[in-house]
Amino acid sequence: MATSRIDGNVHIVENLSIGGSLAIPSGTVTDDDVLAATGVAASKLEHQFIKHHSQESGTKSAAMAHTIHTVYGATGTIQGFEAGTTTLCTDTATVTVDLVLNRAGTTASCLDAVITLDSGNTVYLPETGTVTTTALLADDTMEVVYTSADGGGAAGKGAFASMILREDAD
Repeated sequence: MATSRIDGNVHIVENLSIGGSLAIPSGTVTDDDVLAATGVAASKLEHQFIKHHSQESGTKSAAMAHTIHTVYGATGTIQGFEAGTTTLCTDTATVTVDLVLNRAGTTASCLDAVITLDSGNTVYLPETGTVTTTALLADDTMEVVYTSADGGGAAGKGAFASMILREDAD
């Protein structure tokens, strides 16, 4: 059967029934077009996570590594990373925080430089790191790595870090 063509706008007041497939041009259906109560399967969504780790607030920040996430979806993307302390370092003491990617036995920092926290920071106000490795794959594991140096003072207390990432459901 020959294809029928309608030039111009068409308004359908009631229902539209389609016997075959419907080809909707890319970009036609947007987020606003999906009803809030629509039951979209989790497997069709991208999920956002905020992963957090903190050392005890009243305790001097210590050198340690802590696993904060393993990617379960096919792919993921790091959206951001930040770190801070609950008590400032004094004098020349520092606390550094790194975000490390563990992939198939190989580890590498995801940042262009570790976040260095010192006496010039503000308590509870995180410093933002520059993420240079953003792409994640299934089974990648993310670690927060802290180091602490007293220098001529005392390292800050209660170091904390947060990573924001988006991940496919499957």
